[in-house]
Order: sequence, then structure tokens, then C-alpha cells
Amino acid sequence: MKELSFIQRISSYILIIAFVAYTCFAFVEFSCFCLLSIKGLFRNLIQNSANEQLYNLGLPNIYEPLGSPKDGAWAWSILMSSSPVYDGEVWADEYWKVEHERYRNYLKEPLNIFQSNVIFREMPRNTKYVNVNQNGQRHTVNIYPAKYNMTKKVFMFGASTMFGTGVPDEHTIPSILSQYLNNKSKNVFYEVSNFGTGAFILEQDMILFLEEVKKGNLPDIAIFYHGVNDSYAGIYSPGKPGRYLGSDQLEKKFTYNPNRDTGLNNLNFIKLISMIKFKFTTQDISKKPYQDKDYKTRAKELIKYYKATIEIIRHICDKHQIVPYFIWQPTLTYGNKTLNKFEKALIENPALLSIGSFNKQDGISQTKVLNMTYQMIEENSFQGMNFYNLSHIFDLISDPTYVDFVHLGRRGNEIIAEKLLQIIKNQAM
Repeated sequence: MKELSFIQRISSYILIIAFVAYTCFAFVEFSCFCLLSIKGLFRNLIQNSANEQLYNLGLPNIYEPLGSPKDGAWAWSILMSSSPVYDGEVWADEYWKVEHERYRNYLKEPLNIFQSNVIFREMPRNTKYVNVNQNGQRHTVNIYPAKYNMTKKVFMFGASTMFGTGVPDEHTIPSILSQYLNNKSKNVFYEVSNFGTGAFILEQDMILFLEEVKKGNLPDIAIFYHGVNDSYAGIYSPGKPGRYLGSDQLEKKFTYNPNRDTGLNNLNFIKLISMIKFKFTTQDISKKPYQDKDYKTRAKELIKYYKATIEIIRHICDKHQIVPYFIWQPTLTYGNKTLNKFEKALIENPALLSIGSFNKQDGISQTKVLNMTYQMIEENSFQGMNFYNLSHIFDLISDPTYVDFVHLGRRGNEIIAEKLLQIIKNQAM
């Protein structure tokens, strides 16, 4: 047999090494794929178990959800529809059947539409209980006084609580305020408009307000109702004042450089290594001390930014003879409200307090952030800024008011509208 030449032997060794290396790589890649698949399977099982707990056990085991709770409706709508605020509401079951269907299909049919100046607005829709026009503005049921000889416009801005998540058109804060204002009016018709948009912060509402001013659509009164989303976005995620909820995800898309992507990030073993690295290098903020100095610093920056935004809006309002009101909204986790069983169950189950994720650690962390911010808001002076802190408005209320940690049922909206009526009338006198 002819002996292999030196070059042939070297080539054989290289082929053998390459084959062994490829085999090892394939084995590692397949093993990582299996591990990630198993992790994904367990995550789905845990999520399904959590949803089933919401359906059957976990508010815990207090109220049966309305509508169609067992055919895949989104978990947050299940939680809200379980609130006792809907006891005796003849519209509740029909309302939530439609809402469950909408949330169930939210991946196929987005809940929002794109709007360049503020990123997103509410999706237009036309149903029996919820109507939103092509501009993303919810219908307000305006109550006309018997006689009037002049009209005053009232623009109301805010997030999903102002929009009226959880109630029909006629029971939103703007609709109720319209009823209260016009019932007591002798010669003025108060035309109330609802600019509320889910997940909005004051920065976005300032832009909406300025757009209306630039168009010459000037209100006599402008109400800005905020607190929870500004605190969450400014301190927790993305963690910068004035940054919209979800803006960190948009930032990643715009700062992504495809030239840097060699394709390695799609390998399963790279994904697994990144996951392990994240697990051991990322701090669990829920285990940090309550008075975390970084979060206190962010809260101070948020409040400073919030005040600066108020001053900008007030300057525009002064120029156009508009009366602005800045309202800091209540939340279940802050204050001394007498809790019913449902509200107590939410407080005792931090997973039910997390914004959208139903993650226990998120719920603990977000609650700490909200409570810290709300406490600092109370300690700050807003003198001369037409600012009203309603964080304690439900302290003497024992009736069910919340449908989750921030959204309100009909009675809660009525209490807020009563207070707004009082604020407006006191200043007008």
C-alpha cells in the first residue's frame, strides 16, 4: 500500500478535526435547542396554570368572572371583569363578552393604531358600549341643559382610566362630568371631549393638546389626569422622565446595526449563554431596599420634569385664556382605603399588581416604585400650579371602586367626577 504523503496526512487530520468539531458543535447546539424548548414548554405550562388560577382560584376564589372566561380571553380582562363593582350592573356581562373577545385577539388585531406625533392612539371601534372615532378619541355622552346661550369646551386628557377602561361610554369620567356640569348649569352648555388614551403619560397628552391649539380648536378648560403611567415609565421602565411606555423597545429597533449582526445571536447556545449571563448579572430590584437611592433620584427627576411640563402647558393656556387643571390620580396600592375582599386580594397577590405581566417580582417592584413616587408627590409643593392630588380620595370609601390596581368602575368614576366638578366650580366662583 502506498504511503500517504505529508500533505495528504495533514489534510486528513484537518478533515477529522473539522468533522469532530462540527459534530461537537451540532451536539451542543441541539442540546441547547432542547433545553430552550423545555424551558419554553415549562413557561407556557406555568402561564397556563397562572391563567387557570385566575379563572378558578386566584383572586383568590372570590368572584366568578363575567363573560366567557374559559375560552382563552386575555388574563387582564378576566381580572377586571371579576371585580364586584359590576354586581348589579345590567350591562356588565354583555360589555365584558365583547371586551374578552377583543383582548383575546389582541395579537391578531392590535389594540392601538400608529400616530406619528404620539406613537399610538386607541383603535377606532363602534360597539354598543365603546365607541372610538378615527382620531382615537372616545365618545363622550354630553348632557344638554334645558336652556343655554353659550358653550364652553372642556378637554380631558389622561391614560386608560380617563379613556374609561372597564365601563361603557356613559360611565367614563368625562361623560359623568358632563352630566354633573350641565345638570347644575343654567345658561352654559359644557361640551366635554375625552382625549384619554391607554398607556399615555403627560408628555404625550401635552403634544395632543398643542395639536388642538395649533388647529385653533381651543377649549375653555383643559384637565390633565395622570400619575401611575408617568411614575412607571419615568422610574421603572424605560426609567427616564418623558419617555413613553414601550419607547425603549422602539429605541432598540432604531439603534440596531445589521452590519454588526454576524448571525451568531440566532444560535441556540448563544441564546442560552445570554440567558444565563442575564440571570446572574442582573439585579432583582424587588430585593433592593425600599428607599433605593437610584429610584429616589429618578423620582425626584420625574417630579421636576412633571412640573416643567405643567409650566409649559400653563404658559400656552395663559396665552389663549384656557384654564388648566392637573390631577394626580389615585391607585389602590397607595392611601388608606377600606378594602373589600377583591381589593384586599389584589394587595395580597403582587402578581396581580404588575402592569401586564402577572409576574410576582414585577408586581412587588412596581408597587414600591409607585408608592415611593406618590409619597414624594405629597411632600412636594405645587402651589400656584392648579395641581390637585387625589391619591387619598377613596380613603373614606368602603364601596367597591377598583377593577384592578388603577382602573375604576362606575362608582369610582362618579367620585372622581364629583371632585372635578367641585374643583371647577370653586375656581369659577
